[in-house]
Amino acid sequence: MGKNSFRLSIIVAIFILIASQYIPFSYSSNEHVFSETNSEEALVSSRASNYIKVTYPNGGEELAPGSYYSITWDSNYEGNVSVVLMRDNSYGYTISSKTPNDGHYLWKVPVNHIFHTTCAIHVYDIDNENVQDTSDGFFSIKKPDTMKITRPDYILTRYRSGTSLDIWWESSINGNIAIELYWSDPGNIFDTTITSSTENDGRFSWAIPIDQMEGKYRIKIFDVNNPDINDYSQPFRIYWLDSDDDGVPDVLDAFPNNKYISTDTDGDGFADDWNEDFYIPDDIEYQLDAFPNDSLEWFDTDNDGKGDNSDTFPYVHKDFLYSKPMIIFCVFYILGFLYLLFFWKQLDNNIVKQKNKLKSFEKKPE
Repeated sequence: MGKNSFRLSIIVAIFILIASQYIPFSYSSNEHVFSETNSEEALVSSRASNYIKVTYPNGGEELAPGSYYSITWDSNYEGNVSVVLMRDNSYGYTISSKTPNDGHYLWKVPVNHIFHTTCAIHVYDIDNENVQDTSDGFFSIKKPDTMKITRPDYILTRYRSGTSLDIWWESSINGNIAIELYWSDPGNIFDTTITSSTENDGRFSWAIPIDQMEGKYRIKIFDVNNPDINDYSQPFRIYWLDSDDDGVPDVLDAFPNNKYISTDTDGDGFADDWNEDFYIPDDIEYQLDAFPNDSLEWFDTDNDGKGDNSDTFPYVHKDFLYSKPMIIFCVFYILGFLYLLFFWKQLDNNIVKQKNKLKSFEKKPE
C-alpha cells in the first residue's frame, strides 16, 4: 500500500507539472498581481486601442513645389511611423521611412514635382501596419513654378563696360525676383548683386559699371521668397572700351584719345611717359610731366630740377646763376647800372647849370 501511494504521488506530481505549461495560471499577493492571461489580453487590447489620424493635408489643399509643409496627425502612443505620398489611391513614394510618432513631419515638396490633383498622405506604424490612416480627401500639387532667362541667350555675346545689358526672362511665379552676377570661368562664382528685388515683369536693364572687370560671366535670377526657383543665363563676356587702341582700356587710360600716352600718376593732366609699344613721331608736339608725382609742377624749362611754377628764374639754370661768368656779368651789370646813374646825375647837373646861365643873361639890362 505504501509503495503504491508513493508511485501515485509521483504520477500526480508529473501530471501537474506538465499541465502547468499549458493551463493559464494566476498568482496574487497583497503587494503584487501577475496574470499571464490578463497580460496577453492587455497587450492585444492596447494595440487595438492605438490609433493614427491624419489632420493635414486632409483634402482640398494645394501645395507648391519647392515649399515646406508640416504634415500633421493625431496619435495616442509613442513609437515610429512611416509617411507616404499616395496618388490615385496608390503608392506614390515614401516621404519618410521612419520618423518619431510625434504628430508632425516637415516636408519640402520637391521643386521638380510633377503636377497631380489626387494626392493623399498615408501614415502607418512601422511595427503594426494595421495602425494607420490616410487623408480624408485628395489634395493637389500644382505645376512647378518655372523661371527661364531668355536674354542674354547667345554663348559668349560681348558687352562693353559702361553700356547697358538687357536681361529678359519668363516666369510663372507672382513675387519679386533677385538678379545676381557670377563669374562663369571657372564654375559659377558670385561676383555682385545686380538687384536684390525687382518686379517679376520679365525685363531689367543693367547699367554695366565702367570699371567692371573684363571676363566671362553669367546672370542668375531667382525667386526672392524661394531661391530654389532660379535660372542661369548662357555665358557672356564683358570687355573694356579702348578708344585709342593703345592696349589700355579707357577706364584705366588717363588719355583715352591719345594712343601715345596713358598714365598720369599725379592727375595734373600731363602724361608721365610715352607708351612703350608705339613709335613716337619726332614732330609730335607734347611735353611730358617732369614731375610725375607732384601735381603742382609739370615743366622744368631750365632743367635745374625745380619746377617752373616755383622757380624764380624758370629759364635760367641754377648752376649758371652761381657760375663765374654769371658773377662777372652781374658785377659788370651793377657797375654799368651805377655808371648810368652817375651819368644821368651829371647830365642833370649840366642842364641845371645851363638853365641858370640863361636866366642870368635874361636879367642884364640893355
